[in-house]
Amino acid sequence: MLFGLAFTAFAQDEQQTADSQEKEKSAEKVKTGWNFGALPAVAFDADVGFRYGALANIYNYGDGSRYPKYDHSLYVEWSRTTKGSGNNMFTWDSDKLIPGIRSFIEASYLTEQALDFYGFNGYQVVYDAAIESSTDVDGYRNRLFYRHSRKLLRLNADFQGEIIGQKFRWLAGVGFMGNNIDAVDVAKLNEGKDPADQLSTNSLYTDYVNWGVIKADQANGGGHTILKGGLVYDTRDNEPNPFSGIWTEM
Repeated sequence: MLFGLAFTAFAQDEQQTADSQEKEKSAEKVKTGWNFGALPAVAFDADVGFRYGALANIYNYGDGSRYPKYDHSLYVEWSRTTKGSGNNMFTWDSDKLIPGIRSFIEASYLTEQALDFYGFNGYQVVYDAAIESSTDVDGYRNRLFYRHSRKLLRLNADFQGEIIGQKFRWLAGVGFMGNNIDAVDVAKLNEGKDPADQLSTNSLYTDYVNWGVIKADQANGGGHTILKGGLVYDTRDNEPNPFSGIWTEM
């Protein structure tokens, strides 16, 4: 008896959720054609400077018959910091670029003046918060001790096609990542700083290179190509904001 009551309540909840979604969809204005939203990119960090720029999401909903599903989605970001970090990103997501195929294209160039680097082996590394809690130009302490610099070129082209409708799909793609890494450019970040607040050149990354943990021929990064293949199981009822379903990839 208890099982029957629980099942009935569950079925009623599901029906109420479905009815609620249908009402929300009918009440919502269906969008067509091109739509976009833009935001400024603003942030501040005492060491890498003031970030400025903008980002935008651009959607094309076609004739609106598939809304809220879109025909094309483009994301664009351009931002810089006064000390040299920057984001240049472009992505394009569409199932209309190649008929019957879901395509995701990315081209990004990211420059980081002070990217986190805590060593290798995850939680097994030794982390000493006292080292980065203050600054000592002539000693061992440095707020950016656990940082390094990186310039990353990232290119991706991923594709998905139906095996059993949209619920079960194949996945294939190719990507390239070009890394140019080095120690933090302390001289650049120290420009304009009070002498008592300047950073030292000491860093874990530099220690790893000097100790041979990072080999000399790998110390400045490199490039590699990635080939991808897999399967996707996706039963979400609304991809950008699902109420029910499963999404998993292998």
